[in-house]
Formats: sequence, C-alpha cells, structure tokens
Amino acid sequence: MLTSNDIAKHLGISRATVSRALNNCGRISDDTRKRVIEAVAELGYEPNRAARALVGAKPEKSAFSFFSQPEYYWNVVKEGISFAHDQLKHFGFDFEMVESHIDKPEEQEEQLWKLYKNGVRVFAIAPNDPVMLDSTICKLSDSGVSVILFNVDVPSKNRLCYLGSDYHREGRLAGDTLARLLRRKGKVGAITFASPVLTISQRMDGFLSIMAQHPEYEIIIKQDYARSGQSAYEQTLAFIRDNPDLSGIFVCFGILEDVAAAVESAGFGGKIQLVGYELSNEVEQYIRRGIIDAVICNDPIMQGYYTTILLYNLSSLGHKPPTDDIRVKTEIVMRENLDPHIDERNRLSILKAITGGSSAHI
Repeated sequence: MLTSNDIAKHLGISRATVSRALNNCGRISDDTRKRVIEAVAELGYEPNRAARALVGAKPEKSAFSFFSQPEYYWNVVKEGISFAHDQLKHFGFDFEMVESHIDKPEEQEEQLWKLYKNGVRVFAIAPNDPVMLDSTICKLSDSGVSVILFNVDVPSKNRLCYLGSDYHREGRLAGDTLARLLRRKGKVGAITFASPVLTISQRMDGFLSIMAQHPEYEIIIKQDYARSGQSAYEQTLAFIRDNPDLSGIFVCFGILEDVAAAVESAGFGGKIQLVGYELSNEVEQYIRRGIIDAVICNDPIMQGYYTTILLYNLSSLGHKPPTDDIRVKTEIVMRENLDPHIDERNRLSILKAITGGSSAHI
C-alpha cells in the first residue's frame, strides 16, 4: 500500500512536509501543497481520505456507546473496533467510547446526553434497552445528530443505518438446529428473562415459530432468569431436577456457559441437546466435551470493524452509509467446525502480529 513516505520520495521532499500538506497544518508554500495534491491524485494515496484532509475539513466529534455484558462478547466487538481504528488513526480519526452496565439502561441514556453536550455529533450506538432509548435517539436525530445503530436496532428506526443481525432469523435458526438434533420426544426448555428487550423477544418468537411445527415436543418457557445471569447455574439445576425428561434446552441470551455447567453437573451431558448463542472460551470447552451441541454466532468482530468504518466515513468524510440496513453473517458452530471458527476469533490478533499493527486490510 502506498504511504506518505512514498509520496515524499516521489517529490523529493521530507515526509514531514507531506504530512503538513495532508493535514493542512504548519508552514508550507502553496506550490508545495499543490505538488502534494497532484501526487496524491497521480499515485492514488487514499484519495478520498486525503482530499478531505487537504481542504482542511474538520471532522465531527464521534463516539461509541454500548453495554458491556456479556464481557466476552463485547471484548470481541472491541477487538474489531480497535483493528479498524489502527487502520484509520493515521488520518487523524479518533472517537470516544463509553460503556454502560447491562442492568442499568438509564445509564446509557445519561451518557449519550453528556456526550452530546460535550460536542459529539456522530454516534455509533448499541442500545441496551431499544424501547427505552428510542425516544432519545429520535431527539438526538432531531437535533442534527447522525446516529448509526449496531448490534441492536430500535423500533422506530430513526437512524441512518443499522448494522447487525436479524434476531428473529437467529431464533428460527436455533429452533431449526435444535429440532434436527433432538433424539427423543419429551420436553424442551426455552430459557430467557422477563425484561422486554426487543432482540431477546425476537429470538424467542423466531424459535417458537419453528418449534410450533413440532407438536411432539412440549415447550416450557422459563423467563424468571436474571439478565445479568446471577443464579443461572442454580436455577438450571432446579429446572433439570423438576423436568428429568427434558430432551433439549434453548438458551436465548448470554448465560449459555452457566446452563452448560448445570447440565454437566446434573449428569445430563449428551442427553439434553443444548443450543444457544455466541462463543466464549468456556463455551468452546463445553462444545469440545459434547455438553453444548450448537452455538449461533453473529460475527461480533465484523460488527465492531465495519461500524468503525461507517463512523469514520460519516464523521471524517461526510459519507453516509450506502444503505439503512446492513446485516452481518449468522453461523452455526458445532464441534465439527469449531477449530476454524476459533481461528476466526483470533484472526485480528494474527493480522496485527503479521502487520505490526499497520493498516493491512481484511
């Protein structure tokens, strides 16, 4: 990839001079600036990004806002954000990042207004509680703020773009997978929590729409779990004891490893077919031991990576997303294809090691 050093060598000037021209700062003659502009056009040095810098356009202040649980999932999202930032920071791109607790959706609302008062005008938001945050997003949009949503959409869709998964389809995929795995008739548990979180209810609706096609299974919905996962292990043990004829369990949110631990402790590993969402190191081990049968993944690395690119394009270049709905891939991970998927999770770290943190493209 062409660098500013290549332009400097081409023109016979210093790299610092090229940098001053690209960033429109420091003392530099009009003639030299013109030569740099012409070299940028001739050699193809990131022309769109460089052009904006050359005209001295000031980027809008931007920020990420998301909730921080489950931690293993959002750590992968942040890896994607970090890798994209490594590619773009050389163009002066930066942003603020705030996280809120999963059990405190009002905290995210407060953070957004604080960021707005501090001058942030471009947001990438993963709404903790989309119904609660809907009116805030509308008010921000009405105030001239550009909003990109990722991971979770809002009902009114008062935003420029949503980048993430189709959660109803995720639920249907989990239901279809579990129905194919079930080895005996009996009861199927569907574990969730009572709070009206849109993505979780969409998953459950999708799951139940598939299971309705299988009247041979009695569906028991358990929605008395805490969203934070507190006491999930103990609750699952009690659920299994009360229903020893369970054929399968569907876990609708991020407590899969706690449920798996209970299934294994109760001696039902391999007897109860267990399906849920997202890989963690612990989930990986339960898959290898045959306790978890399948996991549905929605590409958290690329959610972080591509959202950062959208944020940069909007705040630094003024380029709106090409569409208002961008869906990431959804995949089933089982023991047979686990190793390649673990490699996928490690991909950014490997690329960073290869490139020394430089701006290699995926």
